[in-house]
Amino acid sequence: CNLNMPRKLSTSRTDAHTELEFHKLENSNPNAIWLRGPGTFLAYIVILAISRMFLGIFDWGSAVTWTTWFVAHAAITFVAFHWRKGVPFEDPSMAQGKFSRMTWWEQIDNGVQYTPSRKFLTIVPVIMFLITSHYTNHSAWSLIINTFCFVVIIIAKAPFMNKKRIFGINS
Repeated sequence: CNLNMPRKLSTSRTDAHTELEFHKLENSNPNAIWLRGPGTFLAYIVILAISRMFLGIFDWGSAVTWTTWFVAHAAITFVAFHWRKGVPFEDPSMAQGKFSRMTWWEQIDNGVQYTPSRKFLTIVPVIMFLITSHYTNHSAWSLIINTFCFVVIIIAKAPFMNKKRIFGINS
């Protein structure tokens, strides 16, 4: 193992293109740039853990608590990432309308698809779905509800849905 050899950064032309686009993000939307900050992923996971512990306070039973946790996360992230458009956390005059027709998901990393931020925000619901399915013992009603929410949130994150509005809703 030669430690002085340069590391190969990408394995395909698509990966190289993604890396190139990812590094061109100096003038990105500040509402999406914070996702690349140090500790952001850890903070997201800690918030999820705290929210799950909070829901555990209520005596709803395991299946209801886990399902509520997953559905709440799916609903909040769907509205925040895939429904609301524009610049939610900054003076709209600063963006001069550049982001007014884009959802937050479309603004993240200038729409470059396979960046670490987007990969993280896609894998979190997958892991949550698997954990929730396990702890609800795959009960039928819980699995139906969780699967519906999972499919909606994953399809919304899919590359083919970028800048698409189903039936003109949210145009």
